[in-house]
Amino acid sequence: MTAPSARRPLRAVAILTRKYLADLARNPAMTLSAAIPVLCSLFFRLVWAEQSGLSPDALALVATAMLYAVMFEALMASSMFVMYAMAEEQEKGALGTLLRCGVTRGQTVAARLASGFAAFAVSCAACCLLLLPDPAVALPIALVCIASQLPLILAGAALGLRARTQMSTMSLSVPLFIVGMLPFFLSGTEATAPLAPYLPNGGAFPFVRALIIGGDPLPALLTALLTTALWTAAAAFFLAWMLRKESREGDGFGE
Repeated sequence: MTAPSARRPLRAVAILTRKYLADLARNPAMTLSAAIPVLCSLFFRLVWAEQSGLSPDALALVATAMLYAVMFEALMASSMFVMYAMAEEQEKGALGTLLRCGVTRGQTVAARLASGFAAFAVSCAACCLLLLPDPAVALPIALVCIASQLPLILAGAALGLRARTQMSTMSLSVPLFIVGMLPFFLSGTEATAPLAPYLPNGGAFPFVRALIIGGDPLPALLTALLTTALWTAAAAFFLAWMLRKESREGDGFGE
């Protein structure tokens, strides 16, 4: 008797996820945001990577391009696919309509996360396959890179709960961009590079460099998994706290 009722919330999330993905595909700005890292990776592959051979400098450049593409796409996913889309839905009144129809706020957030993360994962995997034509290297890197950005996307959803208008996402996106790009900036110098893997979305850095440039990938993989798991748990707790806070405040929707 409980199984159908347990499936109903999941069905609502699935329906909303499909809708949000369709909306994303129809939105030129969202589609372009997802496509830019892929197009840059294709350009890099055609113009530079094929000419540079397998020199150490070329491998380091490929690793840098790979990490930058992943971080750029993660920032787009967290700030636009999730946060901006949540603010747009609320500002246009669509969120209120959903809530009055019996959809919960948690279901809309879960669907936004699922759709945003799915779009990010596809774009990230495409970048990996373009920059790293060897599937034995590209696939594990893609999986670790995709997982490592989950804390950032969860944080985007948590901040999106406070975005009442589309314009408000501009200020709310600032901490996301600072945190999101910090591992990339820190990895640029020998003094600060060891700190990058322990930041919320920096766990993949040593693993990517170990597989592309050379080194023992196992310790780097363990570091990536542990760091990502801890930051994901922290981001999920932050999101749950924000949801409870919004529920207590009523948020203007009569909850």
